[in-house]
Amino acid sequence: MRKLIITILLLTSLNTLVFSQQTEIGLKIENDVRWVSNELVFVKEAPDESSEVKSNIPVFTEVYVQEKEGGYVFVLYRKQGMERVILQSESRLDDLYHSGWVKEESLTMRPPTAIDRQRHQSQIRRETFVNNNPAISETFKSKILNGRVSIGMSKEMVIASLGEPIRINRTVTSNTTVEQWIYQGRMYLYIENGVLNSYQDTQ
Repeated sequence: MRKLIITILLLTSLNTLVFSQQTEIGLKIENDVRWVSNELVFVKEAPDESSEVKSNIPVFTEVYVQEKEGGYVFVLYRKQGMERVILQSESRLDDLYHSGWVKEESLTMRPPTAIDRQRHQSQIRRETFVNNNPAISETFKSKILNGRVSIGMSKEMVIASLGEPIRINRTVTSNTTVEQWIYQGRMYLYIENGVLNSYQDTQ
C-alpha cells in the first residue's frame, strides 16, 4: 500500500512538472499578444517591402510577436483547429503555428470586442450588397456603405445598410401596404409597397 501511494505521488509530481514546462513554453511563445486590426494583412517571408507574400491573415486574428525589425514583426499565429492545443515542446511549433513577417502598424494591442466584430460584419454586408448590385445609383451606394438611408431606397437596400429591424408593424389597405420598421436608437422607417417613403429618427 505504501509503495502504491509513493508511486501515485511520483506520477502526480511528474505530470505537474510536465504541465508546468508545457505552460512555460506556451507563455514564452505567446507572451506578446496582438490582434490584426486591418481588413487583410499580408504575411511575408522577410521583413522587407519587396519580399514575397506567403499568405494573409484576416482581421481580428490573434498573433504572437517573436521579434521586430525595421517596422516589421515576426509573428506566430495558431493554425485552424489548434486553438485549444497545449504546446508540448518547441519542436512542435510548426504543427501548431503559421509564421511570417507582417507590418507592426497593422496590429493592435487591444483585443476586439463584440461591438467591433458586429460592426465588421455589418460593413461586409454593405460592401457585398453594393458589389453584387452595380446598377444602384452612386448616391444610394454611398448611403449604404456609410450605414445611412435615403428616401426611395428599396427595402433590400435598407436591410443592406441598417440590417434587419427589431420589429415590423404593418398596415394594409385596398391600395397599399405600409410597414413601420423599428430600429434600435428610436429610429422608425416607413416602407410603402417595398420602397422607403419616410423615416423618423432622433438627433
